[in-house]
This record gives sequence, C-alpha cells and structure tokens, in this order.
Amino acid sequence: MRLIKRKFIFLETKMRSIIKFIFLLSFLLSFSEAKMNNKKIEEIISEYLIENKVNNSFHINKKLRLPTCEGNINIENRFGDFKTLLIKCNGNNKWSYNLRTNLKIDRIKKNKKTNLNKGKNVYVVKLDLKRRHILRKEDIEKKNIRNLGGNNFFLNDLSIIGRELKMPLKKNQIIRERHLVKNWTIQEGQKVIIENNRNKINIMVDGIATKSAMAGEYLEVLNKSTGKTIKAWVINSKKVSIFR
Repeated sequence: MRLIKRKFIFLETKMRSIIKFIFLLSFLLSFSEAKMNNKKIEEIISEYLIENKVNNSFHINKKLRLPTCEGNINIENRFGDFKTLLIKCNGNNKWSYNLRTNLKIDRIKKNKKTNLNKGKNVYVVKLDLKRRHILRKEDIEKKNIRNLGGNNFFLNDLSIIGRELKMPLKKNQIIRERHLVKNWTIQEGQKVIIENNRNKINIMVDGIATKSAMAGEYLEVLNKSTGKTIKAWVINSKKVSIFR
C-alpha cells in the first residue's frame, strides 16, 4: 500500500513538473513571437519615417506586446506631427493600434524648412534693360532662386517674350508682372463688336471701347448706333457681350 502511495506521489510530482515546463515553454515561445513581431513592425515604422524625411530615432517599448499580423501592415500619421502613428494590420486577424512615438517636433519642422528652401526655377533678365524695351528670348534666362519674395514671377517664357518693360530692370532681377506693360485684350478707343444674345436672338452692333480691359473684365463701350454707353463683358480682342 505504501509502495502504491509513493508511486502516486512520484507520478503527481512528475506531472506537475511537465505542466510547469509546458507552461514555461509556451510563455517563452509567445514572448519570442511577440518580440519578433515588434521587431518587424519597428522596421516598417523606421522605413515610413525615413520616407517622410523624419530623423529615425524610434524603438518600440520592450514592455509592449503587439498582436501578430499575418498580412500587410500600414502606417498612418494620425495627427500630422508623427507623435502618434496608427498601426493597421490588414491580414485575417485585422487589428489597429495607436502607437505613441514621442518624436520631437523640432526635427519635423527642420525637415519641412529644408523642403521649403529648395527654390524654384524662375525667369530673370541676363543684363541691364531700359524702360520700353521689348523682351526677346536672348534677354532672359532661368535661375534657381530660393527667396522669391512673393508668388509674382514667371515659369514660362511664352508669357514674357514680346512684352514691353514698364520700368528698367537690373541684371539677374526676377521678372514680375508689375514690370511689364499689360497686354490688354481690348485697347481704349478700339472698335469692337457688341453682342446681345437674348431670347435666342443674336444681335451684333458696332461699338468703341472707352478704356482698356482684359478678357473676362467688365467694360464700358459706346454703342455707335444709339450713341449710348453700355456695360459689357470682354470676350476676346474683337468682341464684347452684354450677357455673360
């Protein structure tokens, strides 16, 4: 009887040891899998930060155990400052997690400032030019300039060539719209056709522009038939319309 009891105690002790070993092994495997999964996500986050020109100094907290992802992982900048990243798993076991990175804002601002300082290729004059000079292709060239001092500049030479200078320009000066005499669509005193398109009846009469105007602008024209001044929209270099 004592022998049977001893055998039972021995078997019970052995079973407990086996259960403890299985539990420990399961825990170690789970921990190892979580560690490998965290490393994979950390690498994806690092690539994402580099692509967005943010200094990569981020590591996932060792205490954090993210679920395993069997599919693709997507990263989103949650609030635009890279301090919170939304981790999305698109596999069969879909999940998402808001991960705090604690990245410093000044790093991001520095990168944004660098992008802004790239400059633009804009047109400048090659040499000193006098007022009333008609711009030619050989008078201008493109230069990369960082400090443009506003958005009033030209990127296309078709908008410049043949235009008259309103004021003298110095060598390497940026060409701006205010430096050029306007290419009016209709000049003051010019003969125009006044179009009156109403009730599907198109009536056209001769008129004279009382001032210069650009296409799409409102203009007063003299109706030669009646001698009265009326307001009309500039359609093109020859025609104005009472109704837009």
